[in-house]
Amino acid sequence: MTAQSKAERACMAYAQNAAMISQLGLEIGRQLEQCKGVLGTLHRWSHQHPHEHSQDETHLTAYFMAVRGAGGSGGVKDARQQMESCPHCKRAHQLVQDRKTFRQRLGAAKRLIIEADKLIRAEHGMPTAKDEVIGLIKASEVAG
Repeated sequence: MTAQSKAERACMAYAQNAAMISQLGLEIGRQLEQCKGVLGTLHRWSHQHPHEHSQDETHLTAYFMAVRGAGGSGGVKDARQQMESCPHCKRAHQLVQDRKTFRQRLGAAKRLIIEADKLIRAEHGMPTAKDEVIGLIKASEVAG
């Protein structure tokens, strides 16, 4: 397999994983919006400010807080049981785990792209991206 075809495959994998991560994030949000919350009221999840809803948190956020040691007196086991009893939070938790897997795959694809870029540059006698950045820095120092 040539460096070019490796790069193309890695770019396709990168794009597919990035798209899946985005889709999973949206679905996680949809699931959490359906949670009645720890206090029993319909929860309004905010991707930009999830911490602002602590008084009306989802079972999933209560579980994550308990795992981090910031939860109430119930402990991790109770928080996990409550999270698993809510179908929306249980589904969101599974989606979070799936998203972690796709993020790992995204990182692997990125590393393959970088490696293929190095091979392609070497094949054509071009400087590496790092060498180009160093050259730009030196040029700006001379100009400045």
